[in-house]
Amino acid sequence: MEIILGIIAIFFAIQNIIAWTHGKDPQKYRFLSLAFTSLTIFSFYFMGAEFLSKGDIAGALDVVPTISESLFFCTIASIIINGITLFKKK
Repeated sequence: MEIILGIIAIFFAIQNIIAWTHGKDPQKYRFLSLAFTSLTIFSFYFMGAEFLSKGDIAGALDVVPTISESLFFCTIASIIINGITLFKKK
């Protein structure tokens, strides 16, 4: 589920840039991209919480450090990509 939400977030970020380059209003794509980015982060957080609630400390120690770095990078990339169309004049 997390991967699907992430792919959808990337799709809307690309749609955001495409709409912006064609002179259309990219607000709905920007919103959807950031919304799906947030849902992806929440989904990964929920997965980590499930590991801990089931007592699977080894699983949490295996997944959470790697995912946290990846999510940080992807979130920053999403903010930058969506910020380009917000702050840069065409």
